[in-house]
Amino acid sequence: MKSWGLVCGIVFLQLSVSGCGKGEKVLTGLPTFDVPVLDSEREEMLHHFPLLNDNEQESAPQDSRSGKSPFGALVYMPKSGKGAYCSVAHVSPGKVTTNAHCVDDDSDPGNYFLVFYNKRNWKRYERVISFEFVGKKDSLDVAVLNILPEVAANWDTVSGSPARTLQEVGKVNPTMHQVTLWSFNPFDKNHPELAEKYQRPGMRFTPKHCQASRTRPKLAGIVVDEQGTEVRKVPIVSSVSQEKMHWFVDACDKRPVQGNSGSLITDSQDTSKMMGVYHWNIPVEEKSMSGYGRFEYRGNDNVVSLLEWDDLVDRDFFGVGSDFAYLLSEKPAVF
Repeated sequence: MKSWGLVCGIVFLQLSVSGCGKGEKVLTGLPTFDVPVLDSEREEMLHHFPLLNDNEQESAPQDSRSGKSPFGALVYMPKSGKGAYCSVAHVSPGKVTTNAHCVDDDSDPGNYFLVFYNKRNWKRYERVISFEFVGKKDSLDVAVLNILPEVAANWDTVSGSPARTLQEVGKVNPTMHQVTLWSFNPFDKNHPELAEKYQRPGMRFTPKHCQASRTRPKLAGIVVDEQGTEVRKVPIVSSVSQEKMHWFVDACDKRPVQGNSGSLITDSQDTSKMMGVYHWNIPVEEKSMSGYGRFEYRGNDNVVSLLEWDDLVDRDFFGVGSDFAYLLSEKPAVF
């Protein structure tokens, strides 16, 4: 998977606005689609937007433990150009969380729509009313969106509280948590059979079960000689990720993909224990890492692994999410 908003070694791939034409904006680093020109066509696309549960049914994606369906998709749909997607969660009445990088390149809330299932299991799309908070996409990558009270009343909320884990930050031996990323995968590139079936943009509920901690994993590139003998070891540091405000995620049962941006991170056994929102991956970047023969990785389980290039075809090193408790320490009562 290609990365978005990350640092690996000295390479910084920043989310940015790219101009495709006069007046057009593109939220780069996110999965995109072509926005219809006519108002009626845009409305028709939102009305028929396929939002599928994990059984590929057009029905509410539920947390099986609580029976609630507080999850949905954010659809960026400007008047023309490219649209984009992110995952969202209705964390408290009227407050929906996602990533800052899902919204901060276009400050008009009228260009953003939420697609979700209400308490009657009816699929709805509703306009975002305003932004309560938009952080920084290269650090505290959280956005909190406001929706109308009457809309909120008919959509499940997580009804949880942030996990307080400040005492775990930067521990030599990481305190490991089993977590779930409550994410939606875009059809494009991830579910070709669904893309073929629906012939339109859509998303499928695909939660990921992972390990997480408040200690940054350690990654080093190993330089080898022609005989494959280790010559030296070079630490590879993500200077964007900061332990005081971030979660570090690895060992997921399914690989996070673009479109998972904004996914709520919770304790796997109790969704009401909210950790934060997921935003970027630290992947293999051949241009910056091609000088290494293999890699040494110490992750959330505190076990050292030696990874050959062939091991890295279907995995990333780790992912990063912003911590809700840190956000609330900076912005009390934001949700």
